[in-house]
Amino acid sequence: MTHSNKEISELREELSSLKKRLDKLESQNGGSSENDLFFEEFYLAFENKYRGEKSEIKERTRPYIDIYRDLIKDPKRPVLDLGCGRGEWIELLSENGFPNTHGIDGNSVMVKSCVDSGLNASQADIFDYLATAPNDTYGAISAMHVIEHIPFKKLISLFQEVYRCLAPGGIALFETPNPRN
Repeated sequence: MTHSNKEISELREELSSLKKRLDKLESQNGGSSENDLFFEEFYLAFENKYRGEKSEIKERTRPYIDIYRDLIKDPKRPVLDLGCGRGEWIELLSENGFPNTHGIDGNSVMVKSCVDSGLNASQADIFDYLATAPNDTYGAISAMHVIEHIPFKKLISLFQEVYRCLAPGGIALFETPNPRN
C-alpha cells in the first residue's frame, strides 16, 4: 500500500495531534489505564486506516499457508501467533486446516476484536506467555510485524523461548518490514 505525500503529511499531523492529546491526558491522570485504553483504541484505528483491509492482509499472508502445510508434521499440534493484532493470520490458519490456532496480543482492544470475530485469542505479554508455555508444544509459532518493535537483547530471548516451545520439527515464522523504511 503506497500513500501520497499529502496522505503522509495528513498522517503526521494526525499523529502529532493525538500525541499532544495523549501527553495532556497522561499529565492530568498520571498515566492511568484510561490512557492505555485510549492508546489501544487508537492503534486499532491506525491499523484499520493505514495497514490495509483485513482481506488484503489475509491475501498477503496466504503464501505462508503452503509453507505451513509442507513443513508442519502434525497440523493438529497447536499453532501460536504472537502479536496477532486484528487476527488476519489466525483466521486464515483456522480456515485452512489448522484448527488449534491461538493468537496472543498485548492490546486488549485488538484481542476483543478477534474474540468478537470468533477467533481464539487472548491478551498477554508475549514474553510472559512464552515463559509459562510448556516445552516442545507448538507445531508452529509466528510473529508478523512484531520483532521490529523489540530491542535486540530481548529479541534473542524471544528466539530462545520460541525454540524451547516448538515441538521437534516445528517451525518459526517471523515477518518484518524492510528495516530501511
